[in-house]
Amino acid sequence: MNRHEIPAKNPVHQVFVGWDHPLLTFFVQVYDRIKLDDDVAETYDPVVLARLGVKGGIAPDVALAQTWYQKAKNLGSAVALERLERLARLPESPE
Repeated sequence: MNRHEIPAKNPVHQVFVGWDHPLLTFFVQVYDRIKLDDDVAETYDPVVLARLGVKGGIAPDVALAQTWYQKAKNLGSAVALERLERLARLPESPE
């Protein structure tokens, strides 16, 4: 199987096309970058991880979560701004 990214007319989308040789079919995948960036940010958001009860495996990383929320905000995410503000209010963790 091969997969290639092609330019999307709308920068909010990410588009891939490919060929699945075993199935002898072409495929197209379209992703919403805003949703994708929000989802990646949640992977590192300590508030989300605590709410889900995650223990081990994924370490919370406020800076990384902020980076991904900022990307989503720049693309027009409605929730990213609120989540960035929430992360900014978190107390500093002792090092």
